[in-house]
Amino acid sequence: MDERHWTNPSPEPGQVAEYPGLSVTCIAPGGALMISGDLDAALSALVEGAPVLGCGAPAPEGTHAIRIARDRALLVTDAPLDVAPGWHGSYAISLADDLYTLISLEGSRVEEIAAACTATPLDGSSPSATTLFGGLGAHVTRGGNRLMIRVQSPDGAALWSLLARLAGAETIDPSAPT
Repeated sequence: MDERHWTNPSPEPGQVAEYPGLSVTCIAPGGALMISGDLDAALSALVEGAPVLGCGAPAPEGTHAIRIARDRALLVTDAPLDVAPGWHGSYAISLADDLYTLISLEGSRVEEIAAACTATPLDGSSPSATTLFGGLGAHVTRGGNRLMIRVQSPDGAALWSLLARLAGAETIDPSAPT
């Protein structure tokens, strides 16, 4: 066996998997910047008024930030921004346009699937959008009637496969290991 040959490929933007009551879509990520340090100063300088979202919070159309930690956020934009990475006074910027795979869940089984994958309330009450989703570190928000899950790109294939297994099951036991 060649350990460099993956049996389950990572999903590509635009790829859709349909299951009874669930549509799973890999979405093109757009632009993203990882911000560390003084988040208020960074957001004021980069995109004044961009909301900062917690776990399961509804994301507006357009630019917003997803809080990862007290001093770290992912700034999500429609397209990559032309900014220099590095320190900018009290905050640092890292380019993150291709750091994450973005997977959207839509349909009547979204909440059932989410309950099987995480114990974190997905209602926006947690200030951090970071949680374990199916055992993978993820940033989870909502977009309209969709659940939006960002995992680091190397974990995209694992999440896609997990969702396929769960979506194919008639019922899901949330206490069963994923």
